[in-house]
Amino acid sequence: MLYPLLSAVVLCVLLHMFVIALCGAAFGVTVREISLGLGPKAFSIGNFTFRAFPFGGSVRFKDSREEELDADDMRGALDDRSLLVQIVIGLSGCLALLALAIVALQAEGVKAFLNGFLEIVMGAVSPMDKAQALLAQAQQRLTGAPFVTVLGLVAAKLAAFNLLPLPAANGGFVIAMIARGLGIAKFWPQGLTPVLLLAYLAIAISWLWALVVYLLH
Repeated sequence: MLYPLLSAVVLCVLLHMFVIALCGAAFGVTVREISLGLGPKAFSIGNFTFRAFPFGGSVRFKDSREEELDADDMRGALDDRSLLVQIVIGLSGCLALLALAIVALQAEGVKAFLNGFLEIVMGAVSPMDKAQALLAQAQQRLTGAPFVTVLGLVAAKLAAFNLLPLPAANGGFVIAMIARGLGIAKFWPQGLTPVLLLAYLAIAISWLWALVVYLLH
């Protein structure tokens, strides 16, 4: 099961990243960088940056909130687009993953997506117990299953993970855009963002540890 699972993860990450980039470009937003993978930078080709570990990634757009832009250089900036467009771009990758899950698994894809939120949190809180049970269930479900089933399940879970309302996730990005659009972002405690970012990283690291333990056993 390991190689089909890893292949499905890589394919879903690529789909997620490229759909976000293409959606932004379709709305006239300049793509600064597409970063594929996590960890130290391996090499770059044009706007593509490849990192050491081929899991995860990010898309960086031209945005005056991330870089200094004067009034004459706002053309193509993400924050120069309407709030609705920014939200659509932020959700596009997750919607593509959910669509893939539905095509591959039909109604089971929707169920896997909805269950994913609680499973991700519970597994992260209990990597040696609940996460191990969830991984065992996944192995039982996927052993001998066609690759499209593996791909659909991974897509559903990654869509849920990326929609968590935390910084660095698409869900957190959309919430931040809405808060800025409504003018309530100024009431957000500045010290809370690093805490939530740590929570996001803790969930990812906890699941990675759970997977390593499961594979070793």
